Amino acid sequence: RLDLNHIETESSVFSYKEIKQLHVQLMNSQIQREKQRSVYESHIKSIAHDIKTPLSVIRIYADSLVNEKLNPTKEVFLDIQVETVKIMNLIPKFIELDYVEIPYLQNISLFINKYAHKYKEIFESKQISITLELETLLVNISDKDLERLIEHLLFNAFYYSNPQSNITISVQNKTRRLVVSDEGIGMTSETIINILKGPYRSEEAMKFNEKGSGLGLQFVKDIVRKLEANLQIDSVVGHGSKISIQFS
Repeated sequence: RLDLNHIETESSVFSYKEIKQLHVQLMNSQIQREKQRSVYESHIKSIAHDIKTPLSVIRIYADSLVNEKLNPTKEVFLDIQVETVKIMNLIPKFIELDYVEIPYLQNISLFINKYAHKYKEIFESKQISITLELETLLVNISDKDLERLIEHLLFNAFYYSNPQSNITISVQNKTRRLVVSDEGIGMTSETIINILKGPYRSEEAMKFNEKGSGLGLQFVKDIVRKLEANLQIDSVVGHGSKISIQFS
């Protein structure tokens, strides 16, 4: 339905004021993203320039040795070794500013929808269906952290779900919550406490899924803390678990 004050879709009604606010947020996010891209590109160019000099020295030595214009003395090889060390010392700088680690404002529902469809066949192999209840929710998060977060939440539910069951992923705009619910083996309150302390697997979990490491929810916890969000785990043994993330 379209009128002068609202736009209505199948699941939501947005006022023009809300749409305008979303537009401003997305535009500001895009500006921030472009600034970060510029910083990243400048960083890469600087490192490339720093690597070019020792590589040039090594190439000159190599060409001279191949063309027998230089005697292969110990001093020559020591110089090559020094230049090689310079390059090795520059490699960690590539990791210091990983572009995909830069957070920006993005609609997490778009990624969740794409991710769920990407791995649809894997879930169908266990006859597990996925129900998506997704509303627009903008969160300041990097691509890599978002992928890690959804991957660990979704596959944790998959591993500990019974065949022919359902996993529901809900994103709520008003409450700014992401909720993943499953119909799996569930957890005791003791297990939940231990999981929140560090990597942990209960005896029941080890019997149900021998391949697990107990690190999945720990990664989720670390990302949630990094985002200054809140993590809540509710579970009933034999009935399933519900993991909720409240974004700020």
